[in-house]
Amino acid sequence: MIKLNNILNEIEVGLPLSKQDIINWWFNNDLHLFSQLTQQPTLDDLLKNYGVNDIDGFIDYNYDEPNDYSDNVKLYTEAYYNKFKPKEITVVMFERRDEIDIKGTPYKNIEIGNWDSDQYVYCNNF
Repeated sequence: MIKLNNILNEIEVGLPLSKQDIINWWFNNDLHLFSQLTQQPTLDDLLKNYGVNDIDGFIDYNYDEPNDYSDNVKLYTEAYYNKFKPKEITVVMFERRDEIDIKGTPYKNIEIGNWDSDQYVYCNNF
């Protein structure tokens, strides 16, 4: 009976997001904010860094007016912290005139690219 309840709960909630789903959503929507998530080890640390008490305060801080997109930010922020361990991936944003040194990084997969007017470094170990 326990197994049946777990299956029904999973169907009701929907299929869980994969790590790649989470990364793809952030890269397609708000890479700057995603870089902030990857710099903080826990959701509590992220909230403290922004000086807010909860995820809704975090959304209000970053967006002028809550909307349907805000619900996704909440979903994908929580999903990020549920799926990834601290420092499993990192995203660093930098302006084109800045230089960033990636020598000696502990990550095995490194991607450097352009996003809006900035560049980014994305690193992971999976």
